Amino acid sequence: MYAIVLAAHKEKWGLTLAGGLVSLFLGGVVLSHPGIALGIVVLLVAVWAMVAGVVSLVSALEAPHESGRGWVRAAGALQVIAGILILAYPFSSTYALMVVIGVYALVVGGYLIVVALYALSRRGRIKLA
Repeated sequence: MYAIVLAAHKEKWGLTLAGGLVSLFLGGVVLSHPGIALGIVVLLVAVWAMVAGVVSLVSALEAPHESGRGWVRAAGALQVIAGILILAYPFSSTYALMVVIGVYALVVGGYLIVVALYALSRRGRIKLA
């Protein structure tokens, strides 16, 4: 949701692109090596979810009222809650959690990259076919 708001306002496309690339990388690592350092991966995912949630919450405060910032705020709050739950129960269904998070990261990463490129094209810096 936050990415749609950014694309509409053509601002901060670089951060959106970076977030998408990091999400794609983390998703690929999680899906290709699920057995390596499960505790560390779960900890990193929990921190990632909380940081992403805080970023969404802060972004919602800066967004115009008519931009759907309530949804961005709700999504940010859910991300923070998910991060806290992951920290509280790190070994419950770790493998399933890693698969779900890996797929989520790949989908969100690809989406953020597309939105960032769209926002960049709206600024006239690149031309998409």
